[in-house]
Parts: sequence; structure tokens; C-alpha cells
Amino acid sequence: NLPPNNYGHWKLDRNHPEWQDVILTDWAQLGVNSTHLNIWPQNNSFEISPSYRKAIEDYVALSRKHGLKVGIRLDALGGTDGWPMNPSNPDNVIKPYLRWVKEIAAMLKGQAAYYILGDEMTIVKTEHDTPAKDWTAEKYIEYFSQISAAIKNIDPKVKISMFAIGGGNWKYAEYLFEKGFSRYGDGVA
Repeated sequence: NLPPNNYGHWKLDRNHPEWQDVILTDWAQLGVNSTHLNIWPQNNSFEISPSYRKAIEDYVALSRKHGLKVGIRLDALGGTDGWPMNPSNPDNVIKPYLRWVKEIAAMLKGQAAYYILGDEMTIVKTEHDTPAKDWTAEKYIEYFSQISAAIKNIDPKVKISMFAIGGGNWKYAEYLFEKGFSRYGDGVA
């Protein structure tokens, strides 16, 4: 009984690992060797509910059961603008987000192949030609370095990547490298 015209916002009453097992079995038989799990703070809360924890743990365990590596995308709050996470936001929630990230990293220690921090965040190249809410390379490095360090302190071998660049703005990746991205990150999504 899913609501019509609400794609992407469906909520099930519980986790369904038996459904996931069927899907992951098919993927493994087709030759897939890794999966990518997108997780974020639920209901804008930095508390991981027992049911959310169980859903994550079930998915990772089932993936591993079928020999699939698991990559994790940690989304920021605020969608692609990420304003709640932005260092320029005087009310940013980086500290509670860091606590949440540490809890996720501890839960998945030794089980995640990589983490990607965010997805297609609103990006611009320099501080002088941007509105305050945009993510300049400097702002993203400030954010990324904290999150990356939090994860690496718990799981030193895991790989960490910046968000996936939308629209082919590879110049932005160049600016990130100029600002020291390679000191904190292992890849570019």
C-alpha cells in the first residue's frame, strides 16, 4: 500500500532483509562485485534508531554474505545545497553530524570498502564570485577534512572520496586538489 506519485519517499513499516537477500543473490549471480548504500541522518536527527541500525547492519551483512563489497555514501543534511553542514552557516550542525559519522564508522569498521561524502553538492570555484551559501573549495575542504579524519581515526584502511561531481565540473575537482584535497581524500567520485 504505497502512496502514488511519491517515488523516493516511501516508508516501509519495517526492514525487509528477506527482500534484500533475493536482490543481492541475483546481483551476485549476475557478476556484480560491490554495492553502494546511501545513508543519512533520519528525520534530521543525529540519533541512529535501533531499526535504522538494524537495516544498515542487515544490508551490509547480506552483501558480505554474497561476496559483495559495500561502499557507503554519507549524505549531508540539506540536500545538494548542504547548507546545514556548510561552515559558513552560523547555525551549522557539523559537530552533531561528526558524532553521527563516528557512530556509523564504528558500526561498519572493517566492513565498508569506501565512503563518499555527499552527492553533487552545490559548488562554485572561488570565494569572490559566490553567494555565501555555496560550497567553495575552501569550505568543502574544511568540512571534508573533519569528516574524513573522524572516519579514518576509527577505520584507518577505508577509502574516502569527495562527493560525486554533477554536471562534469571537473574544474572544481582541480580547485579541491589545489586546496589540499589529496591530504584528506583517497578518490573523486
